[in-house]
Amino acid sequence: MRTKGWLIFILLLAVPASLLVFPTRAARADTGPKPAMTFVFKYEITPAPAVVSGTLLECSDPDCADATPLQELGPQGFRCQEGRCASLGYGYLKYHRLAIEFSDGQTRESNVFTKNHFEAYYTVRVLENSLQVKETGGTFLAGTITREAVLVLLQEYLNPGLAVTILVELVLGVIYVLWRRRPRLPALLTILLMNLVTQPAVWLLSKTMRGATCAATWVLEAGVCLLEAWILYRVLRKTVKFSETLLLSLALNLASFGIGLLLPF
Repeated sequence: MRTKGWLIFILLLAVPASLLVFPTRAARADTGPKPAMTFVFKYEITPAPAVVSGTLLECSDPDCADATPLQELGPQGFRCQEGRCASLGYGYLKYHRLAIEFSDGQTRESNVFTKNHFEAYYTVRVLENSLQVKETGGTFLAGTITREAVLVLLQEYLNPGLAVTILVELVLGVIYVLWRRRPRLPALLTILLMNLVTQPAVWLLSKTMRGATCAATWVLEAGVCLLEAWILYRVLRKTVKFSETLLLSLALNLASFGIGLLLPF
């Protein structure tokens, strides 16, 4: 009872404190991959004028009679620099046109084109009085998500925060097994391996959750806590009850999470 009372005391202190910080952290979460377009210019006139500015026109009509510029909304927008233009959007209409202002004082407009890839790449032929846009490749949503997932996981494994999390939980694990006289190697090895899997996975899910809220983050953390409690119980089931591993998991996660909030990385 003394052990459970101590762990519950930590829980009662940590929950209100983390609730104060969660909304700020959740608001910073990335909204995940978005549809994108990248335009590379190929000049067929000399001298080649530089791109000054540009507009991506969005249309529902095949002739683009209802063309409207893509709105600037957070990360969504159309930007040009160093001989290429790119756009990012929460969603696009079916048809598109480019209107690019060049350093020779002329604004050239393109043909109407479509978008077939989630991240689409285009070649823009710059002619005397017009532009010719052609989609040359890209990646689909599944490929984009897979690539971003790999990059996020690599970043997490190189993140010093993961090492701090593992260190904190291993120290608490040592205190636990010595205090409660539980099997040392199985418990500590399980804590280490769980963190190598669950912590990068949590970070990946947090980065891909759209519009993550405090409640959504708590649900994610609670799911991880239950999963780790079940794994610890399966490993130590001959010597502990599930209620004990659940409280241990709560203590480990709250301690590492609370310290993580204070870290600059």
